[in-house]
Amino acid sequence: MGQAAADGRDILHGDVHRQMVSLLGIGPVDGRAKLRGIFFLLADDVPGIRGQLGYSEGMDGRVADRALEHLRDAGMASEGPGGISITGRGREAAGGITGMIDGRIMRLLGEYRELLGGMTDREMLAFIYAMFPAMASGSPGYADIKPDMEHLIMSLVEKEKISSGRASELLGVTQDKIFNNMRRMGIQIFY
Repeated sequence: MGQAAADGRDILHGDVHRQMVSLLGIGPVDGRAKLRGIFFLLADDVPGIRGQLGYSEGMDGRVADRALEHLRDAGMASEGPGGISITGRGREAAGGITGMIDGRIMRLLGEYRELLGGMTDREMLAFIYAMFPAMASGSPGYADIKPDMEHLIMSLVEKEKISSGRASELLGVTQDKIFNNMRRMGIQIFY
C-alpha cells in the first residue's frame, strides 16, 4: 500500500469521512444538498449512526458539509461544476478502507446516490420533507418548497423516481387524484 493510502487512512479518522470517501468512490455527487440528503437518508435507515451524521439537524445540518471540507482540505475530494468527486489521493485511501465499511451501508449509499441523482435540489427537498413531515415544519427551507410540493412530487413520478402509489402516500391524496395529475401532465399511465 502506498504512503498516500496510509496517510489517507489517518485523515479518515471518523466513520463519516470513511463513508463519504466510499460514496464518492462510487461516483460523483451533484452538490452539497444531495450529499446532505444521502447522509440524512442513510442515518434514517441506520439508527446506530444517527448521532455521527447529525440526523436530528435534518436537512439543515452541516455534518456532511464539514466532513466534505475536511476531505477537500486533505486533498481527497474536490468540488466543482461537475459536482463533488473523489481525487486520486482519495481513491487510493478508499481502496485501503474497503473492508472497514459495512456492506449494508455501502449498498444504501449507492442506492441513495442513484435515487437522488437526477433530482433537482427542490425535488429532493420536497421528497424528503414529504417523507419526514415532522422535520419539515422546523426547517427554514420548507416554506419555500411547500407551495410547489405537489408539482415537485409529480415531477418525480414523471422522472420515474417514485411510483404513483408512493406519490399518493407522500402527498396524502387519493390514487385517482394522482392519475388525474398524471393525465394533465401528459405522463403515460400503465394499467
